Amino acid sequence: MRHTLKTGAALLTILYLFTGCDSSTTSGTTDSSLLGLSGYDKIDLNTTQKESLAYMWHEEKLAHDLYLALNAVNPSMPLAMIPVKSEIIHMQYVEDLVAWYDIDVTNIPDYNTSYSAAELDALAPGEFAMDEVQNLYNTLYNLGEENLTSSLQVGCIVEVTDVNDLNRYIEQAGENRALIDTFEILRAGSYKHYWKFHDTLKVIDGIGCAFFRDGVDYNKTGEYPVN
Repeated sequence: MRHTLKTGAALLTILYLFTGCDSSTTSGTTDSSLLGLSGYDKIDLNTTQKESLAYMWHEEKLAHDLYLALNAVNPSMPLAMIPVKSEIIHMQYVEDLVAWYDIDVTNIPDYNTSYSAAELDALAPGEFAMDEVQNLYNTLYNLGEENLTSSLQVGCIVEVTDVNDLNRYIEQAGENRALIDTFEILRAGSYKHYWKFHDTLKVIDGIGCAFFRDGVDYNKTGEYPVN
């Protein structure tokens, strides 16, 4: 399916309320990008920044596809709603930048070929052009399909992973405000999603996202802002 949501300001307003994101759009822009990219200086990307866009598009797709797949076996409101109300928009934020810079994020690491919406669309649910993301998806799906608690814990893992990656990408963005603003929007959404998974899971096990797994501490309740 086409991973775009550009059906009008009214719909986007509703969706932003769900994600808790501030679009940071520059006033006076009329382009169709969610961020309003025509209001930004188009600073050339280095290879590291191109890699961050490629990885983040796939990582947002991972969240979208994984939550829907887990919801099919262990239904839960966060798993059902976050992908269709938020992750699909986050994918579009990144894709807008990919299109703006006219880079390819499917024939990796060849970023010199042009952006192709058709190539992104051709990736089926649960299919990724980056081996690292594909392996992560497979691992997390196998972990989460066991039961509802496991599915919700996977949500915690995904959102913490997103925040960690976005923190690094924001540091690597330099003076590129288009990258910084986009990644900060995505990070704000990940904070909100973390709390949705935490609150839902805590009703079940009394712990929420405050757990360790494979030596990693996913307890960010004293660190992440409450939206």
